[in-house]
Parts: sequence; C-alpha cells; structure tokens
Amino acid sequence: MKPAGMGEEGPADGQIPSRRVAILWGGGLGDVLVMRPMLEALIRRGDEPVYLTRSDRCTPVFAALALPIQQRTLPRPALAAFRALRAAGFFDWVYTGPGSGWRTRLLARMLRSGRSRSQGGRARSGFVADAIAEDVVALGLADRHPPPYGSRPIFPEIREAPSRPPEEPYLVLHPGSRSDWQTKCWPMVRWQALLETLSACGWRMLVVGTAEERETLAPLMTGRSRAERVSLHTDWPLARLERYIAGAAGVICHNSGVMHLALAYRRPTVVLTGSSARHWRAAYPEVFNLDSGRCRLACNRRRCPVPGFRARCIRSLEIGPVVDACLALWAGGL
Repeated sequence: MKPAGMGEEGPADGQIPSRRVAILWGGGLGDVLVMRPMLEALIRRGDEPVYLTRSDRCTPVFAALALPIQQRTLPRPALAAFRALRAAGFFDWVYTGPGSGWRTRLLARMLRSGRSRSQGGRARSGFVADAIAEDVVALGLADRHPPPYGSRPIFPEIREAPSRPPEEPYLVLHPGSRSDWQTKCWPMVRWQALLETLSACGWRMLVVGTAEERETLAPLMTGRSRAERVSLHTDWPLARLERYIAGAAGVICHNSGVMHLALAYRRPTVVLTGSSARHWRAAYPEVFNLDSGRCRLACNRRRCPVPGFRARCIRSLEIGPVVDACLALWAGGL
C-alpha cells in the first residue's frame, strides 16, 4: 500500500525512497507516548521524522526514548513560529494527528511541504492512541495496527541501576498536575482524604511525581496511618516509572503521562478527567474516567472558559465516586 501523499511511483528497483516527515503535535509526556507508534513506523520505513512542537517539555522525554528523531521546539510568538517553520526546510508530508486544533492545522499550512497534509483521524471520535495506531495502517506504514504506544519497553534503561518494585501488590498514585491546568487539578484536600481512606484499607501506595511537584505532594505524606503504607517518589527517571507502573495492581491519576503509561500496560486505572476531550478518554473496560458531571463541555481547555464555573468539572468531583471506582476495581483488596 502506497503511503498517502507519495504522489509518484517509487524507483524501478522497488526500493521506497525515504521521506522527510513533519510531525506537528503536543510536547507533553502523554502527547509523545501516543505518537510513538507513528514515529517507530516512520523510523522502520527509513523516513526522517521531525517532531515540531511549541512545548519545551518534551526534550527530556525524547532523550529517554532514545529514538533517532529530530525534535524542534517552536517559539511561542506567532511570527517567530512562522519564521521557524519556513526555515525548517522542505517536507514530503505533514502529520498533525487526530483531533488537532485549528492552530495546529494553520501551522501545518505554513510548512513547505508536498501535497499531503494528513490530518489523521479528524473525523473519528475514538481514543487518540487507537486512532494514531489506525493511521499507521491507513498511511501505508504497516500492514497491521501496532499496539497503542508502540513496542515495549517504552523507555530503555540507560545508565540506571536495576531496581525492583515491591513484592506485595501496590497502587501508583499521581496527584500532581501542572499548575496552569486549572481544569485538571483535583483539590489536594480531596487527595489527602483519598489517601487516608485507602490507607485505612491497608493498601500499599506509591505516590509519584516530578521534582517540581515535590513541595506540593509532600503534605500528602502526613498522617499516622500512612507512615508505613505510603511512599513518595519524585526523582524517578522515566524508565523506572514505567517499570513500577507496569507492575502495579492499579493506578489513580489525572489525565496525564502517567495515565498513558498505565494504559500502555492495560493497568486498571481511575482517571480524574476533568475537562479532557472525548478523544483523550480511553473507553477501555479497566478504566474509570471520572469527572463531577456538572459540566459536559469536555472543552480540553487549561482554564475554565465558563464565567462562574471555576473548573467545576474537576473541582466539584467529590471523593465518594472516586472511592467507589477504587472499590469496583479492587474490591477484594490488592
């Protein structure tokens, strides 16, 4: 099957010429993880993928992935971004992924490229990781759908001493969230109440986060019942985080990169989705996607766009439904 946008037949010897492909996509851990099957497929084919994003957070992620990919961070000002795109050179085609917004599509039109600007699964409403796996086949890069998130393990262990997850069953919790994502921040007082409830049930829990989140997460460690059953880890490299999530009995988190690592290994997961768009919510049987039910916009905006709502999609989510979801997944204990 000829990839979309090739335009001409390949050379007479049957060798498919390599192409320079622009990937216009987000720069968070979750964004890179869902795009990984497309990147791996392009590399296997011998193409040259160039990952273009306006986020400055993905450079450490690509370093941990150890994939031969060019990654370029576009400047934020619109005119400067336009100049950077024009200076990026010519691309045979552009991929903007499923559910891409109008800004991303506009940036794609600024690139100097061939006739194909594939928007991927824009017309579909399925989960973004599955849609990208479908696009790998639709664009002729593979004969069958790759697994969402690509091959395993995701992050090779580079210069890291081996470590072993606890032998007893455990949950991984990620209460942290970027401070500018108002619509993804479940109040920390509710996280404290959840930890207290789960600790009283005797469950072992590993609270994970980034170094920047340590000060925010440290108060969660207070409480007599948590002293032996809860531990905080904010210094793990991604390879270790992946290994511990892969071995977990389950995960509780926001819609974040931790969620996507959990889904890659199909761990039972409770996700506090807040404003997440429908195509960012995995409709898998082992996943509970929770919001307060008091706003159905699924706007995917960082700040609440409705005056007076104050992100009630996530702020008004009470602890009861979260505990109920935990009991439904782990009613018999861990």
